[in-house]
Amino acid sequence: MKFSILSLLTLCFFTACSSTSNFDDINNGGAIEDVKWLLDGSNGKASMTFLKAEKRISATAGCNGIGGGYTLTGDKLETEQFASTLMYCDGLMDNETKLSNAIIKANRVGLSGKKLTLFDGDNILATFTAE
Repeated sequence: MKFSILSLLTLCFFTACSSTSNFDDINNGGAIEDVKWLLDGSNGKASMTFLKAEKRISATAGCNGIGGGYTLTGDKLETEQFASTLMYCDGLMDNETKLSNAIIKANRVGLSGKKLTLFDGDNILATFTAE
């Protein structure tokens, strides 16, 4: 009985640890691609996804679509040729401006747990939480 409980606890420990491995530090193999990232402070209305197969970022703040190409090497991020639809949406433009500016200016990403941070050098541009 003692062995069974110990085995069960060990199994639970390793299962719990491996279930979050997708969100480990990016330099240790953590993945940010194909995860929907919600912009912190937007009540879940603004989000972005790094589409791995297409090497494109797709984002929205609930009104306009924002998208463009990217290259990710370790924690270094390069974005290119971004486009956006240009509708005015009352009450959503602050989040949209923050989201699009962060994506365009970002040159580095940080990953800690289920938190993604976009940086310009050492300056934090925006933080996100995995959905």
